Amino acid sequence: MYPQLDVYNRRLLEVFKEMDVDHSGSLSSEEFRSLLFRADSEVKVLPSTAQVASQQGQYVANKLTQLAHQTTEFEPFRYHHKGSFASLGGSSAVGEVPGMVGGGFAVWLMWRGIYLSKQFTFSNAFRLSVDWIRTKLIGRDVSRF
Repeated sequence: MYPQLDVYNRRLLEVFKEMDVDHSGSLSSEEFRSLLFRADSEVKVLPSTAQVASQQGQYVANKLTQLAHQTTEFEPFRYHHKGSFASLGGSSAVGEVPGMVGGGFAVWLMWRGIYLSKQFTFSNAFRLSVDWIRTKLIGRDVSRF
């Protein structure tokens, strides 16, 4: 049904057979723990977020610049998690940045500030701010959707 997952499925079966030490066709608690440890150490898929895409875009841009200057040795891409935020509606959000987890109004303000700082132009940042203020004052116009 999902051909793109076939490679992962085959790999999972290989690792399962390796972890099934007693060849029982099922995993004991210890074998399962070993399987999870192995799977975690082999994960290479990054989350589908703007943070990952932005870092990947910067990496590719730097590599293209290096190629233009005849550099042929490259460091592999490494993702650096800077945190994540989620709006809970109204003026509340939850967030996690390395070393800190929290929620509430202060986190919502931090999330909005970071989001605003990521806008490419002052014009976009201004329009976004005006849209947020308008939405707070008069609400959303959902009649068009």
